[in-house]
Amino acid sequence: MILHRVPISPYHIELLVGISNDPESDISKININNKGLDARWPKDCAACTHGEVWNGIIFVFFDKSQFKVEIVAHEVVHIINIMYEFLGIKHDALNDEHQAYIHGWLVGEIIRISKIKKKR
Repeated sequence: MILHRVPISPYHIELLVGISNDPESDISKININNKGLDARWPKDCAACTHGEVWNGIIFVFFDKSQFKVEIVAHEVVHIINIMYEFLGIKHDALNDEHQAYIHGWLVGEIIRISKIKKKR
C-alpha cells in the first residue's frame, strides 16, 4: 500500500492518501492504529473519502486496480467540500478561482503520489 500525507497550506489540514490492493483491510488497520477513527470502505467502490476532518486529517483511499484520474478528480470534489465545511468557507459559484486552483493542485498531488513506488 502507498500511504502518503500531503499538507494543505495554509489551512493546517493534511490529506492522507492511501492507494491499496486491499483498501478494506488497510483501512481497518489504519482505524486500529488511530483510536477514534472510523473510516469505512464501501463495497464495490473504486475510492472513498472519509466524510469529516479527523485530528486535522482528511482521509482518501483508492483501490489500486481501479485508480484513474477521473476517480481522483471525483474524490477531490468531496475533499474540498469536507475542507470547506470544516473551515467554514462558503462556496461562491461566481468567485471560484480558489476552488479551481485547489482542485487542480490536489488532483496533481494524488497523481504524483500514485507514482511513488511502494517501500519494502
